[in-house]
Amino acid sequence: MRNSLFVFALVFSGTVASCFNPDLTGVTVTCDPPSGSCPDGQECSSQGVCVTPGTGPDLAIPATLIPAEGCPQVNGNPGVGFDVTAAGKPTVYACPAKFQNKAGQTADAQCRAPYVLCTNANNIDLAACTKAGQFMNGYFIAEVIAQKKFQGGATSCGPPGGGSYALWAGCGRASTQVSCQGFTSALECTFNTCTGTRIGDITNNDGASGVLCCKQ
Repeated sequence: MRNSLFVFALVFSGTVASCFNPDLTGVTVTCDPPSGSCPDGQECSSQGVCVTPGTGPDLAIPATLIPAEGCPQVNGNPGVGFDVTAAGKPTVYACPAKFQNKAGQTADAQCRAPYVLCTNANNIDLAACTKAGQFMNGYFIAEVIAQKKFQGGATSCGPPGGGSYALWAGCGRASTQVSCQGFTSALECTFNTCTGTRIGDITNNDGASGVLCCKQ
């Protein structure tokens, strides 16, 4: 019989509960988004279903570029971006944008007031942002720097020191796993997608990538 969404309740005495270990393989468990309880290794999707991070119903919905007041204008035209706002939070856009180390063209100058480059993931729906990056085959960065060791490949938060190089946290296509300011991934800046160890130094020539703009 095909499994379907269901809600169940089980009441145990202490002895029975300690022995109960059901096999939930193939079972769809419902939850209360955005942070409802789910089995270990799963998260609550916006559709109220427990899914493995990076999979499930949310990612089946196509990402869509929309008019975005926080994204940079292009040739005088209104900015466009992806709405990646977490439920009940101030608006956040993932904005495709090129930037470089020149006055008015830096990464932190791309967001339009009252939006600024995000400094944490508190207001971001990371699943939606990952989907947007995968749709574009790009990556959207925040002003959150991390570092990765040349030897051993260990990652940590903060600017690079001796023997390490910079990563910028955000969301999108395949990236390096981190845990910094709520972000779970970061883009390695060893190639031409982003270079520089200060936000104003970064260069991005990839039109499919960009920045995360949070409303103040």
